[in-house]
Amino acid sequence: MGRARVTGQAQPPVERDPLVAALARYVEALHRRYPDGPEQPRRERLDGSAKVSEMVRIQKDPAA
Repeated sequence: MGRARVTGQAQPPVERDPLVAALARYVEALHRRYPDGPEQPRRERLDGSAKVSEMVRIQKDPAA
């Protein structure tokens, strides 16, 4: 139903959005670094939440 026919003619190059290209490179780099998937950094305790320190509350002067 409505499928394009493949012809012997060359297709014009597809313009890639720079953001899409950057995201694709980022995902490929993540896959190379963590080939076992998103659970690998969690297992290795490398996720960002492990490095977040507790926020310090600043006491405000009640006279201010």
